[in-house]
Amino acid sequence: MLDGIVELLVDGKTVIGWASMNWKSALSALVDELEVQMPAVVGAGIVGGEHVEVRVDGQGLFDGWADSVEVAASAVEASLSMRCRSKTADVVDSAIDLLYRPSELFSVTLFEVLTEYVWRWIRIPVRNEVADLPIIPKVAVQPGETIFDLIERYARQAGVLLRTAGDGALVIERAGAEQAGARLVLGENLVESNFKVDLTQRFRFTKVIGQGPTEEGFGEEGSSGVSGESIDESIRPTRVTVIQASGPVSAGDCADQASWHAAVSAARSSMCSCSVVGWMGGDAIWRPNTLVDVDLGKYGFEARLLLDSVNLNISAQGGYTGSLELVNLGAYKLEPVRSEESDDVREGLKTTGWAS
Repeated sequence: MLDGIVELLVDGKTVIGWASMNWKSALSALVDELEVQMPAVVGAGIVGGEHVEVRVDGQGLFDGWADSVEVAASAVEASLSMRCRSKTADVVDSAIDLLYRPSELFSVTLFEVLTEYVWRWIRIPVRNEVADLPIIPKVAVQPGETIFDLIERYARQAGVLLRTAGDGALVIERAGAEQAGARLVLGENLVESNFKVDLTQRFRFTKVIGQGPTEEGFGEEGSSGVSGESIDESIRPTRVTVIQASGPVSAGDCADQASWHAAVSAARSSMCSCSVVGWMGGDAIWRPNTLVDVDLGKYGFEARLLLDSVNLNISAQGGYTGSLELVNLGAYKLEPVRSEESDDVREGLKTTGWAS
């Protein structure tokens, strides 16, 4: 499919005559970013704080706010640069005021947590695309905690991703649930690729330490130290990392966490960067969290990778271009759930607010 018509709207009005646009979205950041360049005369009246939307063939790509506006003038011309963030920026920046929202929730799913602290608090729509969300025994909000700090904690426990949709909504997704409608083929839609291996975050020994219950229960006087370890034989033995577990754990939980950290670090140590022609993967725009088949043709490389970040550009000079970052799906492997192998661990989880 050919790239569609890109429309820019500011406070609901279509802007005609903008010069270039750059849209960024990544799995590592909840917030999408947009930068638009235009002649100052086209952007007359834009001062910051405006509602900004981008649509491609009528479908939403970006929905957010103009965070900053800069005007550069010379004797020849004046240009305006508008930098925007998606509506979910307010989820990252805003704290929960416990005068207006409950400090605790019990026996809820992550979607219910988002409904309470995102939709009912700052009126950003939320959607769920995961059928089997676990029940969280207790949600506890710390004073001054941002909305994102709270919900991201429970998203990790549920093994899901929090993403920004093209209409500005906050969406719960599984990693790699969608397959791109087109392959990346060198010499066709794939202009250039670059593979990188970075071992700086990999370790021979990954050790997780934490506090487990004794007969007296949880707390400084009623807990004991537990630990678990994973070994990556491909890394030199002088590299060691020690990680503190969050919440109450058993020795088995620590071992599972150590294996998870080592596996994710290994998956994230390699990345594929691609330069592409156009914005579309089949009949849809390239978006993070999509599985993509990569084919380097005569070089004999084929793989199915996860689209980790997208950087799309459009200008009169360069047309529709983009750069994509792809990683192994294991980079977003589900975090192991605590085993609750004893009643003490189970009760401790409920007390402290960590999921079962």
